[in-house]
Amino acid sequence: MSKKLRYFSSFIGLALVFLVNPAHAATKPTPLPGVMAVDLYMNLEKQGWKCARPHQAKDILDPSKVDKNTTTFDCFSKDKTAYAIAWGTTASNMTWITADATSKASYGWLGFIATLPITGVDQAAAQKWVLTTIKTNKSTNKLFGNIKFTISAGKGIARTLEIAHKSTKHP
Repeated sequence: MSKKLRYFSSFIGLALVFLVNPAHAATKPTPLPGVMAVDLYMNLEKQGWKCARPHQAKDILDPSKVDKNTTTFDCFSKDKTAYAIAWGTTASNMTWITADATSKASYGWLGFIATLPITGVDQAAAQKWVLTTIKTNKSTNKLFGNIKFTISAGKGIARTLEIAHKSTKHP
């Protein structure tokens, strides 16, 4: 066996050990406690937004397939200046919410989304923090209980709000 083939075989062997070892497997994201997909899309629809229903997400590596472990849906404001997308393991277990505002007039939607009934989050405090922070040109985050709220300031006036458990990594 050539030296290159031995190295390649060793590499493949190590890769298999890491891929099949549960200790090295990807951890499931922690759901946002107390909130389901319906809490977000029904409240937004009552405000005139258009929302898709939760469905299985497309596989990132092969978009012709679905990812059976990921549910997603998205919503658009009536004037298309605000957008929200939610991810979860099921429609009952949302794990990540991202909302974008592309105009100063749509910043209020980010504050509205911050009032979702997430267990352990002071909704009024979260909304106040979001509405205050989006007026700055800074990207920052804050924990409310175990839930991390992140504001990202894009170029110009665009702002993004991300809500996830502090241990959850972006999908």
